Amino acid sequence: QTRMASLDQFLQDLDDLDDELADGAEEEVQNEEVGEDEEDIDMVGEDMQPKSTSGLLASGRLDEVIEHIEDLMVQNGGQTDSEAEYSAIVSCNEMVIDADTEVQTIAKSIKDDYAKRFPELESLIPNPLDYARVVLKLGNETDLTQVDLTGILPSASIMVVTVTASTTAGTALPEAALQNVQDACEQVLKLSSHKQKMLAFVESRMATVAPNLSAIVGTQVAAKLIGAAGGLDKLAA
Repeated sequence: QTRMASLDQFLQDLDDLDDELADGAEEEVQNEEVGEDEEDIDMVGEDMQPKSTSGLLASGRLDEVIEHIEDLMVQNGGQTDSEAEYSAIVSCNEMVIDADTEVQTIAKSIKDDYAKRFPELESLIPNPLDYARVVLKLGNETDLTQVDLTGILPSASIMVVTVTASTTAGTALPEAALQNVQDACEQVLKLSSHKQKMLAFVESRMATVAPNLSAIVGTQVAAKLIGAAGGLDKLAA
């Protein structure tokens, strides 16, 4: 049951991929601006002291999967081994689920800590990725008319956020605390960017891994059938 629930979540991500690709591209641009620092920072609550990320970004597992699928994507489809590609698809499936879990955890920390600065923002921007982007823009700024949120939020939402910020009961965060929040925002966006790459790989490779099945039912349904069967061999048996 747990496996099927995870599969359903993965397939829902595939269904949402087209809507999220634009966000993914923007996230990659933001991630490239982070700099040379390889030490990702996580939130630890009230003391606001940084600690090394204990999840995917620190383990190196996610980077290995991303490097592997990038190698596969530059190869000609007819010259790659279908089982190797299926193995990569399985790894992507697992990593997408783990990335979603970690995004939720970090996003909660961001909202908890930035609430001291702008407690109303969470209710105004429920999407964790948009929330992270907005927090990176706002920081401790008190005059939001000086902050350009175009491209992140629709104009109506920008107006509501700006007006609400002018009457917020929140107070400025200490510099170290704000840096921790911003570092956590970068983590969320980096995880999301990697997730988009993995989802795009899965959708693009299904036609190669299972061409006949994909031609009949489409790549997304083919991914569901192969995942439910437990592999290409089991599906063909």
